[in-house]
Amino acid sequence: LGEAACTPPAHSVLADYFPPEKRATALAIYSMGIPFGVMFGFLAGGWIAHFFDWRTAFLVVGAPGLLLALVVRFTVREPARGRLDTVAASAPFSLRETLGLIFRHRALLLIQLGGAFYAIAGYGLSFWIAPFFPRVHHLPLNELASWLALGALVGGVGGSFAAGWMADRLGRRGLRWYFLTPAIALLLGIPVTVVMLTVADPRIALALFLVQQFTFFCYSGPIYAVMQFLVPSTMRAMVVAVHLFVLNLVGLGFGPLLIGMMNDGFAASLGSDGAIRLSLLVITLGTLVSVLCFWLAAGNRDGKPIAVPIPAR
Repeated sequence: LGEAACTPPAHSVLADYFPPEKRATALAIYSMGIPFGVMFGFLAGGWIAHFFDWRTAFLVVGAPGLLLALVVRFTVREPARGRLDTVAASAPFSLRETLGLIFRHRALLLIQLGGAFYAIAGYGLSFWIAPFFPRVHHLPLNELASWLALGALVGGVGGSFAAGWMADRLGRRGLRWYFLTPAIALLLGIPVTVVMLTVADPRIALALFLVQQFTFFCYSGPIYAVMQFLVPSTMRAMVVAVHLFVLNLVGLGFGPLLIGMMNDGFAASLGSDGAIRLSLLVITLGTLVSVLCFWLAAGNRDGKPIAVPIPAR
């Protein structure tokens, strides 16, 4: 509940701070907070749990958020709503009006479907990659923590920024590049992930893990930016909230769960090593649906900014 209140209004505020041609980069930098946090969580949590216990690790990685909340409260100013847009801000839209627009606007609907399959693979891999390396490659927890932290830093931070920067540059040619940038990155990431999960050498698997993280973190900046372009300024926070609801309900709710269920189902015939490998491979291939959705959205005639509020008021 506490975390959920952050991202939808943050995206809307950033869209009022930055002009359209810089929004993907700005939102990508904001999204870099996730891999930075993952890096800190893996690094500090893994080593603290190794030397102390898991309760101490939770306290150390969780407490800074309380201090940062105070910093945000007293330093971030509220910009004028829609001040960088060509369309004047209207009255806020309700949840019903927002859902109505999403279901009538093909590109917005494809974002929800593509994001759902991306989240299933993304959340599933992020939860199960930690037990994958010790189970398959027999890496100790403290050593694995350092590698996972490096993956979050090099892959996650690098992928987030690179995709946002690239989408803003290519986006000058047309809005379709905000869809094509993550679609191409995910398409390239699928064979990398497959080799990472099947290769026998742990050093090659860990190196490919860095690349896999880079490709999977190319999602946030371009997709969240294009949602800001496709809706009126007074609907931005609500449309992001709906998208996050889909990502968390479907991705976080089912991704790790499906992998766990497949692990249990495959273990009897494949053993624990084979079961986790096959489970993660099945989930990874689901991102092909995301690639298809973003590809279709890129070629969709609805993939242009909305000039006037669509929902009937």
